Amino acid sequence: MNHSLLAGFRDQQSLDHAAQLAIQNLRATPDVVLYISKLLPRMDNPGPDYLLLHFSSHYLALHERVLVGQLEKIAKSFGGSIKIALAGRLFGHDSVSAIHRLMALAAEKGVSVEFLPSEDVFEICRQISGARMVVSTSLHYRIVARSYGVPRMSMNNPKITHWSRSNDCTYPFGVEPESLASEFTSLINKSIPPEPQQELDIQSIDAYTVELGEILLNKKASLKNQALTIKPSPPPAPSQELWLTALIDSMDAKDKLIQQQQIQLSSRVFLFKHLSTLSLRSFPKLWSKPQGDR
Repeated sequence: MNHSLLAGFRDQQSLDHAAQLAIQNLRATPDVVLYISKLLPRMDNPGPDYLLLHFSSHYLALHERVLVGQLEKIAKSFGGSIKIALAGRLFGHDSVSAIHRLMALAAEKGVSVEFLPSEDVFEICRQISGARMVVSTSLHYRIVARSYGVPRMSMNNPKITHWSRSNDCTYPFGVEPESLASEFTSLINKSIPPEPQQELDIQSIDAYTVELGEILLNKKASLKNQALTIKPSPPPAPSQELWLTALIDSMDAKDKLIQQQQIQLSSRVFLFKHLSTLSLRSFPKLWSKPQGDR
């Protein structure tokens, strides 16, 4: 039995671009990370208020001075503490040294910033779930914050902007570094009702998971470009053990892939060094000029 491929996109702009390329069986798909609050419920005693920050190494390199000035303004009006955390350090995404530099610059301005060094996925989710507000350059920081109903603000990043415009336009996104303090003050003082979307997110993921299961089990001949719908009586949710097992398997597979990439990269670097050394030895006249030519 032939089956059509599914092309899923989590934001409308990507979906529209795919349609322009005549890709078939397009579908707006929920990001499964929205399920995290179901797998890892928020703690009942979150403790004192804190603002949770996350900035990638690239963003800090570009804007650290401006960010420090904005944090100085925030600290004067915010009664809670300020913390900064990681999303991941692979391939230079986050930099501990850049974070320490930001903390040192902030300390010079009298602003105390606490560093949360954990790289454990579930611990990072707990840090997000307990925050008074989350400010980040990471899309999944925003998605996790939405899952827990935590107020959130995203700095200017096209990927986050596309997703937020399609799925999460209640809270600020596309924020420029110079506007961080003013946006924070506006949001912290705004009364925003609880988000009914949280349960709809979970139902949407459950329905989509069941549909994918039917496709994989050859129970569905074709998607026929049908829109994802949530039935009045949604199918039973997959067990928490199944989600956790799938998540762990995915992480293990990713670790293996990263190890393979690192081995390949090391081999290429070694080969390049070896070839460079041979070329220098074989063609010394090309790399040095006679005394008369200087």
